[in-house]
Amino acid sequence: MVNERLDICCDAMNCSYNREHKCIASKVGIAGTGAKQACQTECATFKM
Repeated sequence: MVNERLDICCDAMNCSYNREHKCIASKVGIAGTGAKQACQTECATFKM
């Protein structure tokens, strides 16, 4: 299911998709094979 209105907070200061602590990427990938908690994941869309 796609949520087109999802607001994602972003703390990656060097990411080109970060605008005032909000992710503006049109699609976001989440990495973390086998992750059981959010702290074990990372943004796969990060771009300098």
